[in-house]
Amino acid sequence: MRLISLLLIFTVLSCSRKEDATKSVNKQKATKLLLEASKLAPNKGNDALNLLDKAIAIDNNYWQLHSSEIDIYLRQKKYEKALSESEISTDKAYSSHMNKYKNKTKKEMIARILER
Repeated sequence: MRLISLLLIFTVLSCSRKEDATKSVNKQKATKLLLEASKLAPNKGNDALNLLDKAIAIDNNYWQLHSSEIDIYLRQKKYEKALSESEISTDKAYSSHMNKYKNKTKKEMIARILER
């Protein structure tokens, strides 16, 4: 019985490490696309949006990707799309920082993030 318990614990821990490694690799891929998109954004907004969409497909919880899309949509005067992305970005930022600000309201937490 003890051996089975140890094997179960080992299996759970190894799966967790693989999941963390996958998240790290995905974050790196998404960050690379974000950097490429930021270079294109001033002159080739649509190309930059395509790269950001690919990055979002890789790591949907990376709120900075949505934030970058807001900037492009504002430059293109696509205000409805910018507003939509701002809601997504805010929700994702809130979720990613939830543990740091457990006792704060959503507005307080977002204000603290934006102060940085």
